[in-house]
This record gives sequence, C-alpha cells and structure tokens, in this order.
Amino acid sequence: AERSGWQALVTPIERIVDLERFGAALLITSECDGAAWQPGGPFEDGPKLLLPGGKYSVRSRRRYREQSMLAIDMMSKALMQAGISPDCIVHLDCQDGLAAYKDPVTEIHKFIRETLNPVTRCRDCLIYYFGFAIESGQWALTWTNDQGYSKVCILDPNIILPPPGPDDGVPGARFVISDAPGTARMWMRPARRLRGVAAWQGEALPGSNGGPPMTRWLTGLMPEPPKGVLAFLEPAPEVGLEDLPCHKALFWGPSPPDPALSRHLLWELTEFLGAETMREHRSKGTEEILIKGGPQMLLYILESQIKVGQDDLALQLLWLLQALAAEAPTDRWADTMNEALSPAMSIPDWLGHGYGKVAENAPQILAAVLSFLASCASQCARCREECSEYIRWPKIQQLIFAAFQSCRDHLAAPDAARFAPAARAACRMTAQIAAHHPLDVEEHEELVCELLGMLSQSSELEELREAAAEALLYVTFRCNKSKGQVLELIGQYHPNCISDALTNSRSARTIERILTFLRSVAACQPPTAVLEAFPSGCHEGGILDVVIEMLERYDTDPGVQRWGLAALGTICSADEALAHRAVDAGATKSVIWALGAEVLSQAKFLEQDALFCAYALLSTEQGQEQLAPTSGIGGGGVDGHMLPGLAASAVARALREDSCEAAMWGMRIFERICQRHALIVEPYVDVILDAMLAENCLHGTMVAASNAVSHLASVCPVAREKLLARYVSLIKALQCKGHIAACEGTEDGKERERELMDWVQVLVDVLGPPRPVKSDDQILREQLRQLEADEVKSAEKSGSKSNTGTKSNPGTKSRTGTMLDSASRSGTKTTGTKEGAGRESSKLASAKVTVL
Repeated sequence: AERSGWQALVTPIERIVDLERFGAALLITSECDGAAWQPGGPFEDGPKLLLPGGKYSVRSRRRYREQSMLAIDMMSKALMQAGISPDCIVHLDCQDGLAAYKDPVTEIHKFIRETLNPVTRCRDCLIYYFGFAIESGQWALTWTNDQGYSKVCILDPNIILPPPGPDDGVPGARFVISDAPGTARMWMRPARRLRGVAAWQGEALPGSNGGPPMTRWLTGLMPEPPKGVLAFLEPAPEVGLEDLPCHKALFWGPSPPDPALSRHLLWELTEFLGAETMREHRSKGTEEILIKGGPQMLLYILESQIKVGQDDLALQLLWLLQALAAEAPTDRWADTMNEALSPAMSIPDWLGHGYGKVAENAPQILAAVLSFLASCASQCARCREECSEYIRWPKIQQLIFAAFQSCRDHLAAPDAARFAPAARAACRMTAQIAAHHPLDVEEHEELVCELLGMLSQSSELEELREAAAEALLYVTFRCNKSKGQVLELIGQYHPNCISDALTNSRSARTIERILTFLRSVAACQPPTAVLEAFPSGCHEGGILDVVIEMLERYDTDPGVQRWGLAALGTICSADEALAHRAVDAGATKSVIWALGAEVLSQAKFLEQDALFCAYALLSTEQGQEQLAPTSGIGGGGVDGHMLPGLAASAVARALREDSCEAAMWGMRIFERICQRHALIVEPYVDVILDAMLAENCLHGTMVAASNAVSHLASVCPVAREKLLARYVSLIKALQCKGHIAACEGTEDGKERERELMDWVQVLVDVLGPPRPVKSDDQILREQLRQLEADEVKSAEKSGSKSNTGTKSNPGTKSRTGTMLDSASRSGTKTTGTKEGAGRESSKLASAKVTVL
C-alpha cells in the first residue's frame, strides 16, 4: 500500500535491513505466564519480573498474549515490506503445549547455524523479542509444555549465541530488538557478535489495540520512538576494521589464548587507530571498534591475561580503552562505561606493583590508569558519580598522591619527564572530581597543597603546570568557601606560587590557564581575603606587576589578554590600594590596547573583560585621569586614546551581537565617568539610549545607564535634547523592565522593581514637564479630605465589628466630619462643623479659619 506524510519515510526496520547481506529474522514470543512469580512459585523471592504496564496480573495474561501476537504480525509485515521473503521469517513461539524436547536455546542456535553459513552467503540476521524480562535485563520466556510442566527460560546475550566456531555462522551483524522492559543495558551494550537496535531503558509502556508502542514505531506506524526507548539505527562505520588480519580473531572467534598472541593482535589494532593515514578517520575508527564489541573484547583480555610481567599488554589495553572512552560516541556505550573502572583500578595489583610502588616501578602504568579514569569521568555522568563516591575516591586518591610524590622526588633528576605524565593525569582526574561536586578544601588540604606545589614547580614541565592550574580552577570556581580556603593556603604555604608559575611558564596556553585560576580565586568574598593572600600585591614586583608583564609579553594572544584583564579587574575590585598599584604599573595601557588593537578585534568576550577591568581602574582618581581625562575630548588619554570612545564602540558591537554583559560594563563605565565629568560622555549619548532600549537589556545595564542619563540631562544641553526626543520610550522601557521583575514573585524581583521605579521618578523629575506648584489652601484641602475619608472608613469598620447596641433608623443618615467649600474670588469661605461631627474634624476646621 502507498504511504503518505511521515509514513512515506523509510521505517526503522527498513533502515537496518541490507538485502545484500540480510539472511533471516527470528521472532521470539512466549505464553506470557507469570505463575512462577506468584506466591508459592520458584521465583517468588526474585528475581523481579518486569512486564509492560507494571505488576503481573493473572486476569491480564490473555491481554499480554494478544499483544505478543499483534507484535509478531506487525513485525512480519514490516519485514516483508522491507523485501524479506516470508520463508526467511521464523517465529519461535514458546506457547502452552510446546513439545517437551524443544528448548528455546537450541532452536535459536539452530536458526543461526542454518541461515548464516557460507552456503547461504548471508551475514546479517535479526532476533526480535516481545515479552517479559527480569530486573537484570534477561528475557523471561514462560510456558507450559505438553507434559503439563511449567517452564521458564532465562536468556541473555551469551546464551543465545552459539560458541565461536563453525556453528556460529559467518562474521556479520546479529541485530537484536528487545521489546521488553528494563533490557537496554543488557542488550544494547557493545558486544562482539550482537548489535543492539532498540530496547526499553526502564518501564515499558503498555500496548493498545494497535499493538505495542515500540513495535509500532519500528514498523513505521508511529513517527517518533516512545519515551524510554534507546535505539541505534545507524549502522557501524566501515573504515577498514574488517580488513585487518586481527579482526576475526579479536572480534569474532575465540579470544586469544595467551598474552603473546594478544599483544601481536592488539598491536595491529593500535597501529590501525594511530596511523597517520587514519587521522581524518580516527573518530570513525574508534566508533567502529566500539560498536563491534571492542570494550567487551578488551576487558576480557584484561581480566584473564594481565598478571605479573605483562606491563606492555596492560599499556596496550589501557591505550585502546581510553581511545574508545574519549573519542567514540558516549551514547553507544549504552551506559556501560562504568563497568571498566574496577578492572582498570585493579591493574597495579594484578601486575604485582601495588598502589604503593606503582609510581616508582611503573610510572607509565600509573599514568595510563589515571588517564583512563579521567577520560571516563569526563565523558560519562555515571563514571563521575562512581569515581567521587566514598568507595572509589579514597583508592583514586592513593594513586593521585603516589603520582605527585614520585614526580616531586624526581623534579631535579634527568628523568623527570618520565614521571610527569602520571602527575599530569592525577591533576586531570582531580579536575574531573572537582567539576562533579565542590571539594571540601579543608578535608582535602593535602591534595590542594600538592596542586599548588605542582603549579609553582620551577622545571620546564609546562603541561604539568597547566594541568595543575586547571585542577585548581575547578576546585575554586563554583564555591566561595573553597576560594577563601585556597587563598588561605596560598597565604600560609605558597605566597608566591602564582607569580612564580607565571614567570616560569613559556607557553601562552599555560599562562592563560593560570590567569583563569587567578581570576576565579580573586573573586572571593569578602575581598579582604585577596589582600591577605597577596600582601605584596600593592608593591612593585607583586602579583599585579606580574600579570601586567604577561599582558605586555603576549599582547597578541586573545586568551592571555582576556583572562589577564579579567584577573586584573577582579584583584583591583578587592581593594583601592590594589587598583592604585595597577594604574601605576601600566594597567590602563593594557586596557586601551585590548579595546583598540585591530589584531584582537575578532576575540570573543575580550571586550567584555577589558571593560570590566577599566571599570575597576576608574575607581581611582589617577585611573580616571588616564582613561578619561578632563583636559578635553580629543588628544588626551593613554597614547592619545580615550576610554569613552572605545567603550562606546565596544557597546555598539555588543548590542549587534547580543552580548549583554559587555553592554552592562560599558554602561557602568559611563556611569562612573559621568559622576565626575559628564561632558566627556556627551558625544556617546546615542549609544546609551540604544543600550537602554535593547530588548535583552539587563537590570544592571538599565540602572547604570539611568544614572548616566540623569547626569547628562542635568548638565549637557545637547544630550538633554536627544534624551527628550526619546523620553517616552525610556520611561516605558524602565517600567516594562520593572513589571517583568515584579512578575517573578520573589523578594529580589520586587527589590529590582522598586529600584527601577525610583529611576523612573528621577528621569521624570529631570526630563519631564515641570509640575504645578500647589498653594497652601490646596494642600490643606487635600489633607482634610483624606482625614475625612479615613474617619468614615474607621467608623464603618468599628460598626461592622460591633455585635451589641441599638439598630439605627435606616431612614436617617449620619453625617460626620467637616466639609471645606471651594474658595471664591472675594476670599475663602469656611463652613463650621455639622451636627454629629467628630472632635478631630472640629479642631481642624477651627485651625483652618484661624489660618485664613
């Protein structure tokens, strides 16, 4: 039948069927009888039975059976529509009355042997299952045989495949579809001879009259996969793995019998990935190895053949595992990467080195183990969680400390470079753990001190210094408490570690990483901690001078410029004395260069940090005089340039590129300059207006710009005319921003709304029309009317609360209070108090007559 709309697209089944390779399909179902899990049954105490829709019910047994038959019918039709002959579609149905001599495992092996052999020349087949599963992911086939015995058959990937050999068929793909709940981890994992196509990760959705939802999607009756289905429809890349002599032995036949043969075969595989001709296809190569069961094969060799003296084989295995973890798609691991952690951490013991001696005896093994753990943690959330748990983390720390100790002991030795990779891997492992959750610096004080020591080491180990800076960055960047604790350790034990690290480094990348860490730790609150950690910062040769020296040395490197200025601005914001020292050391020149140099014009985010640094420097009188001198708009400033013009250009670019932070710091610069001399900013009032009226304007931008506008409108006639032309738009923008803040429903939102409404009032007072002055008579009249209204409300409130007393005559109106008539031309006429007027109203009326 012709298909239309989304049904006209290629179905998932058609995507996996290659008619040139495909041999046959085996569809497996059972009677769906859960009696063995009922009270009194053999599986009453477990394992738990999983089925679509939740708990097993005897009344629903017929429904489960109907769904399985619908699934088989739908899958058969889809396969025939894909071009598969009906004779090549086999249904293995373990129904009630099945002959006692028939065993599902034997029948599956027979199917593979008969359909995938050199005679048929078919390489691929499909095994489809619909039914129950147990909690570990195995399939659970249930039925009653012809002799009346209740039968249960538990199937897993190792059982359904024949042993490697003649009965296993020719190498190819054995596709598996598991329409059973909780089976994705078992059946979708990378395996040597099986290729998972689709399976349920958790609970399976119950089927309807149209059939099971996952099967409906696979057969093209649904446009999208149901929620909870893990599916890999793309075929494995073909970049030459199957052409290697080692392919059949490693990925298809029996595992290598001895370590010597394993080393030879794995050498072919490492050369395949590491060859220069494979550089462009390396990622595809790792993906092909992963999908075709590389991890399963490598871990089997690792666990069975690694023993004392097999260091070279262990290095080969760890190198390949790390390549698969770091470069192959993480989702194709099907959430099983964590299973490689325990074997990898056991290698030092298996080789006979132990955790205590591996750093000295086999530093390459230690580096490979830590590198693999760090790669797994960087790619897989489950691995990060397991590595940071109290069970694994203490053991990982033993490896980390061993790496640091051996590196520190050999820093002055000729073979220092031999021990550096392990220490570098230890730093990266620490960075991954700290990125997962903040480390308690007090609890890990020894670890942090080791990192600070690696940072300030005086050797030429640039990569180690960079890795240590990255680890310290992750330790501090999310937690203010950690920043303060690290600053305290710096002040006590490593006062010059950052200055020494910057001075000893020769790589721009390393310096950039160190400056990033400095920017993070200098943002600590309270700011006094920064001054205590860098007491020499206010003097010549201190941390500020070193940072400015790096900015001058690497004046064309965007990374160094960005993070150097960010660190400089953060340190200057901590204390005014630090800002004074930065200005004296030439920080203003660095800011002007970063904002005006053409070679840095394409550096993203650089202008934002340069503006932030300029704002910090403007807190000093000397900084303002250098960056925005009052001597005149042209000709002054640093090297003939003035900050306001460069800031205006940066803000204009930021508005075009939707860089909200850069626009905010530009407005804050204008705000700070306007407080001292607004005329300098007058030529750039249009930029300020554009920033305020931008759709994505931040709250800080709006407040700073409003302050600048209020100063400009007060003292600059030209700016005032431009502001008046867009007066209504400004007021509306402020009010809208305030209403949006109020809609958040939080105290912070209400506070921001009040602040914006206050600026609305300021601008109305500065730019709006003059308000009419009220006479004393008008003011007093309004006060009396307000007092009269308050008394009426008070009387009504007290009357409604009273439960006793006489009922008043509804026809009589009680009139209280005083009434003030409008004034006439001849004077103001004041009426006396009426009957029933309150005492306070009489007094006010008398006071009014006296005043008049």
